[in-house]
Amino acid sequence: MDPLERINDTIRVMNEAIAADAAAEKVADERRAEAARRGELGPEWRRLQARIDLEETTLEEVFDGTDTSPEAEALRAQASVRLRATVEQLEAEAAVDPTAPNPRADAAEALSELQRQIEQLTRRMGDLR
Repeated sequence: MDPLERINDTIRVMNEAIAADAAAEKVADERRAEAARRGELGPEWRRLQARIDLEETTLEEVFDGTDTSPEAEALRAQASVRLRATVEQLEAEAAVDPTAPNPRADAAEALSELQRQIEQLTRRMGDLR
């Protein structure tokens, strides 16, 4: 297989993975939206979902800080507390059990792998010249 075919295969596999992730994320988002509309996620989520449905805001705007409404700020604060607690719990478990997930180590490993793949693709593209 020539370098261009390998690159095309790599891109195809990456696109398939991205599509699968997007489909799973869409299903999860639809479930979350329905629960928010029913009020199962609390009043902030219910108000935000109503605004999302009216296209007054988006989830991205809520979580990137663009949406500065009180309910968006409350959700960001809640998410930050939950994330911090989850990371601390996982790190504590990893300290006791080396086979347990360690979010910082996993993130560093994922970043290293991504950098390796980018370097590999860059080299392959250079080979095409």
